[in-house]
Amino acid sequence: MKSKYLIIHFSILNFVICLPFLVLFELGLPIPTLIYLECLLLFLLFIWCIFSWKKLTGRFFEPYIIFITAAYLFNGGQTFLELFHLNKYGMLSIYRFPDYTLLKTIYLVILSLACLHFGAILSYSYKKAPKQSINLSIIEAALRRIGWILLGISFMPTLITLKEELHIVFEKGYFGLFERDPEVGIFAWKQILSNFLIVGSIFLLAGSKQRLFSRMFSLFCILSYCILMFFMGWRSKAVLPIVGYLWTWHKLIKPLPTFLCIAASFVVTFILSPVIKAIRNIAGYEHFSLNLLIHLLLDMENPIVLAIYEYGITMRNIAFTLELVPSTRPFDWGLNYVYAVLTIVPNLFWEIHPSQLHHLGSWLTSTVAPLYYAQGGGYGFSFIAEAYLNFGWWGTPILMIIIGYFWAKFSLWSQEAQSPDKIALAASFLSFYLFFVRAESMSIIRPFVWFCLGPYLFLRMCLKFSKTPHFDGL
Repeated sequence: MKSKYLIIHFSILNFVICLPFLVLFELGLPIPTLIYLECLLLFLLFIWCIFSWKKLTGRFFEPYIIFITAAYLFNGGQTFLELFHLNKYGMLSIYRFPDYTLLKTIYLVILSLACLHFGAILSYSYKKAPKQSINLSIIEAALRRIGWILLGISFMPTLITLKEELHIVFEKGYFGLFERDPEVGIFAWKQILSNFLIVGSIFLLAGSKQRLFSRMFSLFCILSYCILMFFMGWRSKAVLPIVGYLWTWHKLIKPLPTFLCIAASFVVTFILSPVIKAIRNIAGYEHFSLNLLIHLLLDMENPIVLAIYEYGITMRNIAFTLELVPSTRPFDWGLNYVYAVLTIVPNLFWEIHPSQLHHLGSWLTSTVAPLYYAQGGGYGFSFIAEAYLNFGWWGTPILMIIIGYFWAKFSLWSQEAQSPDKIALAASFLSFYLFFVRAESMSIIRPFVWFCLGPYLFLRMCLKFSKTPHFDGL
């Protein structure tokens, strides 16, 4: 079955690669018309990616589909609005990009997602689930043990961090969080250790299929954390952990109905998220004002359109990168990825970590919006823009194939044997990895190694020396 979808997608990819030559030498259409046709092509490509992967794997609620949906929404969401004439002021209108820049930007997104999915299909292989070499009860007991340890490590740092951030939000609103002097090195210990709350909750859940108390406690921890993140305005920190947690529940505890998953995603993405954005810069106890909330909802334009427009604004980072590289900044030729790997090394020796000096989001914002950057703001970045900035038009497709291959392979590997430890690893990383669609590799290398791979390897080491479940857990 893989060969059929591989041939079809290879044909699609060839068409996408040949598209610029077809446009330049054959069609002769005006650029606005070409932009509209690109929007249509990108939407159809996205539908095909979801359809073909669902047919290959038989799964809908799955890390690869979640990632490519987020990649489309953030890097091409505005093309969806353009396609259905919902862009009231035009695509990325406030930045006033020339039509030719928009044409190149959308094409780069199409090419990148097509190559990403080609790599994913290449990675697919159907295998029978291998037999467990270790008794399932031992794995679950070890997961619970490590889950409790991680929650214990993260409890006080998370409590202190939340108290400090809540105080700032009540005083100044959400934007006040970015006006603080950043804590670096050992002074950032609270923020570092608090990340283990997410991983600890997922590990505890993964080992608690038969343990009601442990499941409910992990649910309480993750929900409390995410609700407070929403309240403070940290939407990505609120949504991403719950995605990884729910996928773990879906795989190991009880399958969640597809309709329920879609409905919940719709409410959070297209209704709750715009409301949070509208109120997050309001300081003080007005956050709790029902009258204010109703007033904002009544005055708000279509929240679905607003949400898609805002998510799709990430495409500006690709457009800016195309304009600035290589005209004002040379290609990095992979150096940026080297600095991303260096983030694994803790900042114990420098005032500012060397990798932070090469942060692409900071470079972009300081270049195109220096006043906003000086106030603590940031545009983020994009994994597509990062690939282009490093290797240009020729290297980006190859890099996208590699990213698609390894992320899909990792997703498949974690699910082949229905082993709770592998699913816990994938779900923990999913909680950080989704941010990659609107960021850069520097934002995911350290979380993967420190907060996901570290606990997983410790778990495997414990299992290697365990013959019986010494810890029975709660």
